[in-house]
Amino acid sequence: IMFTRILFSFVLALSAIFSYGQDVTSIRFDSSVLDMGNFPSDSCVVTKEFSFTNTGSAKLYFYSSSPDCACVKVALPKKPIAPGKKGSFKVTLDASSKSSGLFTSWVYFHTNTSPDRYRMRLYATKVDVHEGVETVLIRFLEGVIVFQTIASV
Repeated sequence: IMFTRILFSFVLALSAIFSYGQDVTSIRFDSSVLDMGNFPSDSCVVTKEFSFTNTGSAKLYFYSSSPDCACVKVALPKKPIAPGKKGSFKVTLDASSKSSGLFTSWVYFHTNTSPDRYRMRLYATKVDVHEGVETVLIRFLEGVIVFQTIASV
């Protein structure tokens, strides 16, 4: 009887693995990082939308997201994305407790793709803005120098 139970458990586990593998698809993100950009220190909550494409042949599901920081919230698509279709998710950063300067964090996604987990780096820069002063910010991101002017208030 013990051997039968072990064999049954093994067969059940194998069938679960193979049935799960049939719904695997692939994804292409429009950007390899989550660049939230630069924002003035007096506006501490920033939301940005990021796009992706289901490049596989099965529906794409986002099971979960796990940011490294509690200050980052991710709103994933609620419905599956059909093969060949684009989708998006929103990322909100509440930087009220963060000091000025560059902020980085990791966001992890769990999907029905292969590999099934993705890690994306989030970048944001909180800039002190002083009355009557224009700030020019220079960042080096993904091999590109980014210039951005933040107007005075």
